Amino acid sequence: MPARRTRLSANDIEFFDEVMRQYAYFKRIFNDQNDVFYANQVEYQVALTRFDGGKNSPHPIGPNWRPARDQIENYLKMCETLCCREINDFVHRIIVQHASHAGLMCLIIC
Repeated sequence: MPARRTRLSANDIEFFDEVMRQYAYFKRIFNDQNDVFYANQVEYQVALTRFDGGKNSPHPIGPNWRPARDQIENYLKMCETLCCREINDFVHRIIVQHASHAGLMCLIIC
C-alpha cells in the first residue's frame, strides 16, 4: 500500500516555520552562552554560586517549570524577552542561558 500523503495548510506551514524560527533563535543563544562559559570557566563557576541554584532566576526552574497549555505562548514570550536582556555579568549570562534552554524545552516538550 503506498504511503498516504498529508497536505499541510498554509496555517500549518506558517506554524511550523514559526516554531523552527524560535527553535533556531533559542539554540543560537544557548550555544553562544556555552561558548563564553567554556572560554571563561572560572568566572562561570563563581557566577553559578551567585546564581544560587536558580533561586535568583526570573522564570521557574525545577520539576514544575512547565507552563499550563494556555500559557505556552506567554511562557515562550517571557523566555524570548529574557534572552534579549542586556548582559552585564556572568549571572546575567546564566539567566539568559536558562531562558534559552527553557524556551527550547518548551518547544520540544509542550
